[in-house]
Amino acid sequence: MNLRKILSPAKINLALQILSKRFDGYHNINTIFFKIPLFDELVFEESNNIEIICNPDFNVPLEDNLIFKAIELIKKKYKINKNVRIILNKKIPTGGGLGGGSSNAASTLLFLNRYWNLNLNDDIIMDIGLELGSDVPFFLYEYNAAIGKGRGEKLFPLTLNLDCHLLIATTNIHVSTREAYSDLNLKDGIVEIDFVQLLNSSFQYKEIFFNDFEDTIFRKHPVLAEIKKLFYDNEAMYAGMSGSGSTMFGLFNDFSKIETSMLSLENLKKKFDGFEINTYTFLL
Repeated sequence: MNLRKILSPAKINLALQILSKRFDGYHNINTIFFKIPLFDELVFEESNNIEIICNPDFNVPLEDNLIFKAIELIKKKYKINKNVRIILNKKIPTGGGLGGGSSNAASTLLFLNRYWNLNLNDDIIMDIGLELGSDVPFFLYEYNAAIGKGRGEKLFPLTLNLDCHLLIATTNIHVSTREAYSDLNLKDGIVEIDFVQLLNSSFQYKEIFFNDFEDTIFRKHPVLAEIKKLFYDNEAMYAGMSGSGSTMFGLFNDFSKIETSMLSLENLKKKFDGFEINTYTFLL
C-alpha cells in the first residue's frame, strides 16, 4: 500500500565561504543555499522490514544510504518497532555537491515524524538531521533559499529571485569532501561576509557569489576550471562550483547562451579521454 509520494529537491551553493575549523573536526561555513527544480522521487509503502528499492545505477551500499541511516536513527532514538519500504527514483546525480542524499534524509525524517505520530518539533528534527549530515537541516524547511552558518545548520531564510536560466554540468570526477576540507589552507581571522548586505547593494552576481573550494579543487581537476571559463566565455552572469564539487553551474540571462555553452561542453568532452559531462537546464 502506497502511503505517500514525496519529491526531494537538489540544491546548489550560490556562495560558500569556509571560515575556520572547529574543535569537533567540522568547519564553520557561511553559505547561500538555493533549492533547484531537480528532484528525486520517494514513494513510501508499508513493510515488515526496512527496504530501499532504487535505480540499478544507484550503487550506494545500504549502510551508507542516508535514507537508511535516517530510519535507523529514528527507530533507535524512539524505540520504534515499525518499518517502511521506500522506492527511490534517483534523478539527482550523487557525490557532486547537489545534496541529493541529504535531501532524501530530510524527506524521510519529515515523513516518519508524521507517519509514526512522533510529534517531534522543528528543533528536535533539526538536531536529528544534523546527526545525519550538515546539509540535512536546510532541506527540512520549505523555503527555497537560506544563508547557512555554523556547520550549515544555523539557517536564515532568504527571499531570492534570481530570474535567470540555470545550466548544471555534472561530471564523472569524484571529489572527497573530507579531502577538499583537508586541502584548504585556512588563515586566522577570516572576516565573515555579510551576504544579505551584498545582495541588497549589488545586482552583479560575480560580485557576490564565490566558492572557497574552487582554488584547491581546480588545481587537482583543471577541467572544472575550464568549464567555469567556458560558461563565462558564453556570457554567464555567474559560474561556479556547488559545494565541494564536482558539479559546475552557470547563471545566464538568455537561454541561447546556454545552448552555445552546451555545444562548447560537447567539444570540451572530446578533449579528455573517459571524461563524462551531463547537463540539466532550468528556468529559475
